[in-house]
Amino acid sequence: MDKLWVRLSFAISSVIALIFMVIFVSLYTVFTLPELEVPALGDTFNALWWEIPEAILKAVVYANILGVIAGVFVSWIISKPLRKLVIATRKIGQGDLATRIDIGGSVEIDELATTFNQMAVDLKAAQDRRKQMMSDVAHELRTPLTVLEGNLRAAIDDVYDLGKADLAMLYGQTRHLIHIVNDLRELSLAEAKELILNRQPLQVDALLGEMVDMFEPFATEQSITLEVSIAPELPVVHVDVLRLRQVLQNLIANAIRHSNTNGVVTISVEASRGSLDNPALQLSVQDRGDGIGADQLDMIFDRFARAGKQRADTDSTGLGLAISKAIVEAHDGKIYVQSAGVDAGATFVVEIPT
Repeated sequence: MDKLWVRLSFAISSVIALIFMVIFVSLYTVFTLPELEVPALGDTFNALWWEIPEAILKAVVYANILGVIAGVFVSWIISKPLRKLVIATRKIGQGDLATRIDIGGSVEIDELATTFNQMAVDLKAAQDRRKQMMSDVAHELRTPLTVLEGNLRAAIDDVYDLGKADLAMLYGQTRHLIHIVNDLRELSLAEAKELILNRQPLQVDALLGEMVDMFEPFATEQSITLEVSIAPELPVVHVDVLRLRQVLQNLIANAIRHSNTNGVVTISVEASRGSLDNPALQLSVQDRGDGIGADQLDMIFDRFARAGKQRADTDSTGLGLAISKAIVEAHDGKIYVQSAGVDAGATFVVEIPT
């Protein structure tokens, strides 16, 4: 097998042998030739002709012996961090994501070790998220499937006949299942950077007016007041209108659900650089309701974040905020949430570059 340390040994041995050979020839010439008793210049050349080849021969032999020994030793030391990295990589490939390496040495080797360890941490986190997602998906699917199975089994066994109301309920459960599957597919496409965007020029104030008209009855039913604040001279943005509408629908619906009775939900838009490097259009949806604890801010956009949280995504599948985040990022934008804590309200901010 062509190992790195073997190739390094040959290369280093050659260099060291050459260095030793030069040193030995120089020393041998300096200390040996002056002792030669030669009466004439021609005899001196004859002496050099016979003495220097012998010196070179000895130098080559000694230099190669020392060069091989030193080359093997040095190459073994140099390649040792890489051998550790190979062993750790094999463990990662075998599923041991807890593997870490502490190589030490040069700055480059330290940087390589740090990068490898960070990769292992990211892989472990991705694996944990994958396991959690599968558990959450199973949890979300279990209830409607159990309802469907129980009712259909009862009908098959003639325990009772399914009336129109029962069929409507079962139909609702199938719709819920389809919704979950579609949301998961959409989220997977977005995270894989394969979500197709049909970008069109959009004047956002028109879209906000449409959103207010859509949610006004729902807000009135919950005794919630919708307020809209639109800054003048807003730039036109090129976005997928249907996708952006989906994001706003989710944010406004969540804000209404988490607002207190007789509360206010404020929808505002302005031109701002925000946290992006380029000019951006900033949309925000603010409520004065449940608020979000500090320990929940970082996970509010996770899949199925509503499970076990005091406040989180309350759409029918628990995927709304995760999908909203994926859609905004597909537009090269950013979405984040601000909250002073529980019962202090929350503000969701969307930034879309112009």
